[in-house]
Amino acid sequence: MRDTELTTAQEMVDFLALTIQDGLTPPCCMTGRRSSDNIPLGDVQPGDEPEAWVHPSAAHDSDQFGHCRCCGSSVLYRVEDLDSQGLCEEHKGEFDCDEEEQKDWDDLVEYLTKDS
Repeated sequence: MRDTELTTAQEMVDFLALTIQDGLTPPCCMTGRRSSDNIPLGDVQPGDEPEAWVHPSAAHDSDQFGHCRCCGSSVLYRVEDLDSQGLCEEHKGEFDCDEEEQKDWDDLVEYLTKDS
């Protein structure tokens, strides 16, 4: 074997593993890049196949992608899959109040602002 930039066996193993992983990772749905850093779209459970993959550089496009307020930044969604409150399908309505709760909140606000 001739000399390369990779001087140790561990560096060679790490390089080969990353190269194989990059090659097996599906391409980004926006850029077509194959990278082990690609992020799955949606809340994907182990063993499930995600709808698509997104490269981190494309995931920063807030016009295309976003995060559910409940799921947090670990799960990426298409903007059209989030409702107006920034919630995914699973958490849709999470912060909605029924009539009784809304009346209680309205009464509290009225009470707190009546003397101002």
